[in-house]
Amino acid sequence: MVLPEWWLLSILVLLGVFVVIITSYVMSLHFASVEERRFRVLTELDPNYLDPNVLETTTLGQNVLDPSLIRTRERLEIWSRVATRAYLAMVLSSAALYLASTFLGLENPFWYPLVLSGFTFASAYFVYRVWSKARE
Repeated sequence: MVLPEWWLLSILVLLGVFVVIITSYVMSLHFASVEERRFRVLTELDPNYLDPNVLETTTLGQNVLDPSLIRTRERLEIWSRVATRAYLAMVLSSAALYLASTFLGLENPFWYPLVLSGFTFASAYFVYRVWSKARE
């Protein structure tokens, strides 16, 4: 027996995966700002500081290897991995649901493929934002 509104359940599952991706984005923003504040306190420099004369030394010293900065970077990397895995689940689920709805002849609303694409592209945007925070 197939659930009459099987597509509604699939949208709810994809919405749950999308919430995981949004949570990863928010947490990566948080840890990136924490890292930036700790870096400024330890080095008194802007993290995006570019020295105009590369031959001169800076006062970074061993502060860049501070354990609190390393822990913050690890947490940022963890949320990047979570976002990546959730995005892969989103893409594979959307593709499987589209193929199942098309080739198995299951009844679904005309806008269902648009919703699948919308979830996929919106997730791609937020995962890109998480990756850009993890690279900084």
